[in-house]
Amino acid sequence: MASRPLARCAGEEHDQYARIVLRWDYPDGHACRIIESRCGLQWIVQRRKGTRYGEPIWRNRHFCRHRASLERILKGHAEEIAGRLPEWI
Repeated sequence: MASRPLARCAGEEHDQYARIVLRWDYPDGHACRIIESRCGLQWIVQRRKGTRYGEPIWRNRHFCRHRASLERILKGHAEEIAGRLPEWI
């Protein structure tokens, strides 16, 4: 079995990324999350997409700086987003 490169552990696509803001796991096995970017300039909406080295990986779908954009993209979670995030990052 190939070992996981150490540098990937801190990457935004890693399942244990340190700046996860909100995460939703759905009954059908899909998942979605909002993270703060590495440099702290934007929020990133990610979807879980497959595995690498036996662990889930996440793919970027949307990049936002304004909370209203996140609420528009993730309509079903707008109230939770509004309650947890400031208007701007």
